[in-house]
Amino acid sequence: MDYLAKATLVATAAGQGGKDTSGLKGLRVPVRISGPFTSLSYKLDFNAMASGMAQEKIEKKKDEVRSKLQDKLKDQIKGLFGR
Repeated sequence: MDYLAKATLVATAAGQGGKDTSGLKGLRVPVRISGPFTSLSYKLDFNAMASGMAQEKIEKKKDEVRSKLQDKLKDQIKGLFGR
């Protein structure tokens, strides 16, 4: 088997006596599962985690830039038509 599972932190363990993990909410933790079924091994895939986090930041920045450009375009169109 060669499988990449992407677990996502969705809740806090604070109510169960654990530390508050709200700062990590939504964090994806890729876990690589490999080997024969009789002897599977599990390990965190830090490269996939880092690239996923970078991709999320890029998408967020793209959305911010798109929103700013749309606002500027609306203002310019208003100026064209005198509204």
